[in-house]
Amino acid sequence: LSEELGLTGLEFAAGIYGTLGGAVYGNAGAFGKAICEVLEEGIILTSKGKLEIVNRDYFEFDYRHSKLKSSKDILLSATLILQKEDREKIRKKIEENLKVRRVRLPEEEGSAGSFFKNIKSSKNCSSGVSAGYLLEQVGAKEMRVGDARVFPKHANIIINSGKATSEEVRTLARILKEKVKEKFNIELEEEVIYLGE
Repeated sequence: LSEELGLTGLEFAAGIYGTLGGAVYGNAGAFGKAICEVLEEGIILTSKGKLEIVNRDYFEFDYRHSKLKSSKDILLSATLILQKEDREKIRKKIEENLKVRRVRLPEEEGSAGSFFKNIKSSKNCSSGVSAGYLLEQVGAKEMRVGDARVFPKHANIIINSGKATSEEVRTLARILKEKVKEKFNIELEEEVIYLGE
């Protein structure tokens, strides 16, 4: 819709599945950009049942994090600040981003996208050192547990190559974390959120 209206600022989000609420909750981003950069304010329902209009600072954005993860407040709506731009330029940027996604990300196999958060190099709301780079250095692309395996084109993606169980995915993730910790003394943190046991 932003492309049709000639509004730029969300091109990074093309191809990211989910909702605006989910994007704010996890400060979704790609290509060095994140939703925190375009959010102006939101309307929330607090955990105490009160409606509040809050500005960007309320969310305490950090890399793949917002205050919503701990406050249990519910985002009802969000106001974004976008800039006017030529629609053709916006379309071209979206197409470039989608092309990169098609080359680097699995299309057939099931995956949850980037599994681990990048490592922050400084306090900001977007990104840092690539977890994929660290994983590649420890040989992650060759690793698998049962039908859970690391995607050959991107070391930070775990795919289901058949009938992988959640236990196989979690075991593979644990092994990957251990390898990175052993080589770089860096503790990878999951970007995915585990549900259930």
